[in-house]
Amino acid sequence: MYKLLLAMGLLAGLLSIAARANDSTSAPPVDLRRLSEEIVSLASRGESNGFTMLRQQEIAPASDEEWATVVQNCERELRAFQEKFGRFRGAELVDERNIKSTFRRYTYIAKYEKNALVWTFVFYRPSDTWKLHSWNFNQNLDLLFRSILTSDATAPRGKPAG
Repeated sequence: MYKLLLAMGLLAGLLSIAARANDSTSAPPVDLRRLSEEIVSLASRGESNGFTMLRQQEIAPASDEEWATVVQNCERELRAFQEKFGRFRGAELVDERNIKSTFRRYTYIAKYEKNALVWTFVFYRPSDTWKLHSWNFNQNLDLLFRSILTSDATAPRGKPAG
């Protein structure tokens, strides 16, 4: 009898976990966050496999020729930034947002010795699979501050923004 109750309890627990995993309101998958951070780190260090990872995740990948141009331009911009502001020192997640269970946005700062870049990744889930909708990096820290401060100001008191 005890074993039967234990087995039923375990089964109920597993079913509960499975239901929460499939719940459309559940938290964003941690692997998207890790993937985004890894891409920032690799690309910021000048490693082209960061851009390869981006291409594999995109909803509508560019042609080989278009992609090669995008990567060349990005690598050139990142090298110039590094020459001016020093070596890459690490990445930090600074904002995470979602729109229902359809969109997830991760914003990182890539820290360099004398400045930082803002990286943004937006993932889209049309059904069961998350795909990269858009991504970019820029130096617009003012926009980052406005975005975070505006959303914090409109958040209900006592609850975190996002």
